[in-house]
Amino acid sequence: MNSEPPKAPLGIFPSSWSEQRAGRIPGNIPIWVGILSELNEFGIFFVAYFIAKYHYPEAFSQGPQSVSTLAGVTNTLILLLSSYFIAKAMINIRLDNRAKCEVYLWLTLAA
Repeated sequence: MNSEPPKAPLGIFPSSWSEQRAGRIPGNIPIWVGILSELNEFGIFFVAYFIAKYHYPEAFSQGPQSVSTLAGVTNTLILLLSSYFIAKAMINIRLDNRAKCEVYLWLTLAA
């Protein structure tokens, strides 16, 4: 790790954005690489989507009629519910409440 003090600010950003006032940036390099990789991946998918929609508008106009709205809503609700349960499990494990954490993990698996 680099133990050098932060360099002097350039003066182009507000002082509240300085490293001295902000403290340590959360996470570590692999976490930020993963986040940036996900952002790039989604960016590429959106570009591909809009290119395909531009070149094949008839396929995109027929697509919504062949998709089940109920299946999409159900899938979204399951994903939201399981995300909620895993977040509650994390909160309880940080509070050293193992029993509640296990309950929320089982609920996550059930969802």
